[in-house]
Amino acid sequence: LTLNEKRRTRDALFGITQVLTPNDLIQSNLSVSVGKGYFSDPYKSIDKRPDSRTSWAWLTRYNHYFAGPAASLHTSYRYFKSDWGTTAHTVETAWYQPLGSGWLLRPSVRYYTQRAAKFYRDPLPPPNPQLDFVTASTATYFSADTRLAAFGAITLGMKVAKEFANDWTVDVKYEWYQQRSGWRLGGNGSPGLEDFTAKWFQIGISKKF
Repeated sequence: LTLNEKRRTRDALFGITQVLTPNDLIQSNLSVSVGKGYFSDPYKSIDKRPDSRTSWAWLTRYNHYFAGPAASLHTSYRYFKSDWGTTAHTVETAWYQPLGSGWLLRPSVRYYTQRAAKFYRDPLPPPNPQLDFVTASTATYFSADTRLAAFGAITLGMKVAKEFANDWTVDVKYEWYQQRSGWRLGGNGSPGLEDFTAKWFQIGISKKF
């Protein structure tokens, strides 16, 4: 177990926001991250990752206001790429619908797809210390971290918010997430990756100053 390693990361963000019409707004930004140091997982006995990583992401958001229902549609696309071989695409859309008396309803849906890192091993080698595990542990790089696998995922969400006097807001949000290797766009996902489902329930309180 290694707990005293160091890592340094430098991040930069460049962005622009443009009002297109009274009802349309677009925002685009580019972020770059350069890191050096310890990237392996200290809690995994077989996890040997490169000691550097450079990644960049391009995010574009477009919002449109509909005067009829007094609602707005928020859409976004994010492209991510790193020199570990991982690429990812994220598409998200949400509908903001005021209901009157300070109430707001926001359903949303998000799709995410990712290509595996170059050194991700899938399926895992059989537990034979004299064969595959020795080969894997002495390889240049190796990781069985499923976050580096190839997969696709869908998130469905619903948020209800209520604004009170003195600029206080209380909201309740529920999200359902499911991840499958077969949902990867543009190719097969990692065959040894198990399906994964998660649910989140969140309560928030905020105040404007």
